[in-house]
Amino acid sequence: MSKMYRNIKVKCPYCGKDVCMAVDFPRTGSYIAPIVVTCDADEGGCDKDFVVKAELEIKTQTRKIEGEE
Repeated sequence: MSKMYRNIKVKCPYCGKDVCMAVDFPRTGSYIAPIVVTCDADEGGCDKDFVVKAELEIKTQTRKIEGEE
C-alpha cells in the first residue's frame, strides 16, 4: 500500500507547545492508527507523551465547462 507522508504541527495538550511530527496517510483505505508523540524538552516542551489521532479530509468542487451542454 502506497502512503502519503505529511509533516504537521500539533499542540501539546499539557503545556501548549507546538510539536512538529510526520504522519503517513494511506492512499487507500481510511484507517489511520493513533500516534504517540513526545513533547520535545529540547525544544522547550514538557517531555510528556500524548496521543494524536490524525484524520484526512478531502473536499471537492465541480464546475461546468463553458460551452458544454
